[in-house]
Amino acid sequence: MLKGVSPLVAVITLIAFTLIIAGFLANWATQFTERQTRQIDYCLGADMIIRGATYDSGTDTLDLYVDNMGDVDLTFDVILKFDDGSVTKPSGTFEADAGELETFSISGVSGNLTEANIQSNECKAAQDFVGKSFISGL
Repeated sequence: MLKGVSPLVAVITLIAFTLIIAGFLANWATQFTERQTRQIDYCLGADMIIRGATYDSGTDTLDLYVDNMGDVDLTFDVILKFDDGSVTKPSGTFEADAGELETFSISGVSGNLTEANIQSNECKAAQDFVGKSFISGL
């Protein structure tokens, strides 16, 4: 006949299991907090703006002049919005070095563009847009 585990052994096992789980959670929370803090510190140095935009109907090319006024290098995704409500994201990313004015050239853009948006991959709050009325050539 089998006997059950004594109450003392059960309590000690339960306490040990709880301490192991608490250790894993504390380690995870510490690493998560450190990652978030590093990300926030990095993004405090992010500051950018679209200085202008031009559209060439002959080549269907949109040029965005992006000024990275911050002190960190950033990469951006471009999102284009059109009259018919469609939204496209050209393939690839665009880079802007800290303190530099960069030109993002996007080809294959139709003339019914209404808005161009850029958003940093590293710092989601670092973003800007330019509307149709401010895009030269549209």
